[in-house]
Amino acid sequence: MAMNVFQRKGRPGWYIRVRNQGRLIVRGSFSTQHAAQIALGDLRREIERGELGITTKTKMTLKEFTDKRFLSWAKVHKRTWENDQRSLKGKILPKLGHLALPDLTLERVEKYLTARLKEIKPSSANREAALLRKMLNLAVQWNLLEDNPLTKLDMFPESPSRNPTITSDDEAKLLAACQPWLRRLVEAALLTGARQGELLALCWKHIDFEGQQIIIADSKTGQPRLVPLHPHLESRFKGREGQPDERVFTLSNGKPIHQHTCSQAYRRKRKKLGLDVKFHDLRHIAITRMLAGRAGAMQVSTVVGHKSLLVTRRYSHLTVPDLRDAVGVLSVQQPGEPEIHGEHALEHEEE
Repeated sequence: MAMNVFQRKGRPGWYIRVRNQGRLIVRGSFSTQHAAQIALGDLRREIERGELGITTKTKMTLKEFTDKRFLSWAKVHKRTWENDQRSLKGKILPKLGHLALPDLTLERVEKYLTARLKEIKPSSANREAALLRKMLNLAVQWNLLEDNPLTKLDMFPESPSRNPTITSDDEAKLLAACQPWLRRLVEAALLTGARQGELLALCWKHIDFEGQQIIIADSKTGQPRLVPLHPHLESRFKGREGQPDERVFTLSNGKPIHQHTCSQAYRRKRKKLGLDVKFHDLRHIAITRMLAGRAGAMQVSTVVGHKSLLVTRRYSHLTVPDLRDAVGVLSVQQPGEPEIHGEHALEHEEE
């Protein structure tokens, strides 16, 4: 890194010129050489402390950026950092990890994602695209890149959202096929609408038998919420209580259940039965059943922890009979029938 102090030619004053990793920085004008030298010292300290605010042309590869910067950030700021880690280690880094960050051009990433479409659905490819775009946004924020080429990346069209359902017979077969620890989780998902991670994080201190409620402390939104304790779950829980900080749902040996273990075990069972109902679909089904049972959207949204009623509507999958029941409560005043508004209603106008 070369640093210099120069006197202006043909006019009074001094300036400093610095070339830092290929970037030229010019500051001035200073009235004296001494003032310029002081400014030069300040600039040197800014650069040493990383406070200059300029972008350096990094040679860091995507793999190095993942291991040294991104994952440590994600563990603090993202609840789904393990999913990001699996995507990166399993698919993205083997193909793109050797590239330096400035070499992750829009064309290269588009080529990678297009090839991925042969293996995964557009929605999954879009999640990988979003992850890469977020990572490069952070690289820009940390002055490792000048700009993010993936801001112009077009997402792939996705198929319409699924409407997962399960018949009572298939539900009974699924529960019968599950080992006891998995059966308890499936029942809890159907009777609370809670997410898989929320259920796995439950400790006995979160089960309020007296208040007849479950405290979801580890919520995706970051805000704790209360879920009414279903009588069936209450009967399942009582007699199994452990220490306050022990997990409610454990394996048969008493060890906590890892999310990947739960997902894999459930996938094997439902595929063996030929059911197209993923574990997260159980949440959808619970929401739909609550809404079909005449629960209000606000009530359901509060129970399942949606920040917006629009999200609740997206997760609900009401059938035609459900909607017919909703319309069935409506009525109109028929000619010749008494007014339904009471004795203070306005009289009919003459025809």
